[in-house]
Amino acid sequence: MTLDEFYSLSKDECFERLKAESRAQAKQRLCGGVVITLLILAAIAYIVLCKPEEFEYYTNSFYICLLSVLCIAAVWFAVNNLRFLLLVGSLDAPKHLLHWYEKMIKNNRNALCLLVLVLIISFYPGVAYHFKYFDLIWTLTDLTFKVALVALWIYLFFKFELSWGYKTRRDEEIIDRLQDLIDMK
Repeated sequence: MTLDEFYSLSKDECFERLKAESRAQAKQRLCGGVVITLLILAAIAYIVLCKPEEFEYYTNSFYICLLSVLCIAAVWFAVNNLRFLLLVGSLDAPKHLLHWYEKMIKNNRNALCLLVLVLIISFYPGVAYHFKYFDLIWTLTDLTFKVALVALWIYLFFKFELSWGYKTRRDEEIIDRLQDLIDMK
């Protein structure tokens, strides 16, 4: 639907269209969160049941802990979208829909940042390997690099409103249209 067709509708019809579009976005994200959760649970089951011999005992436990945190982040992402999906039907004003939509996007951002932070921390077994089989200088260099990478990610998360990965162009369109609908009299 073009912008001219959208704005030619009445205010109530525009609001219903925006509710439908926001529901569609939440459904897509909910399905993605459920699929990622199932994949992570399958990886945990593989490590627990098969006990791969290429890893030592401490790395198996480490990966199970990391995958558990990843699973928590994916479940947080899915539950956040499910909550919004269930809530959107009861919203009766564009202002409320805009508030909850932006809150959903913010919570999705937090879950995705936790996911990326855990992926960065997953480099730890490499440091442990270097500590066991190489010298101390190589281990400290590797560990310093990885700590700096985690610190950089935390700094970027709190300092800048990073928009890549959690807010799509479609989300920006929905937010802009909701803002226009609120401003219309």
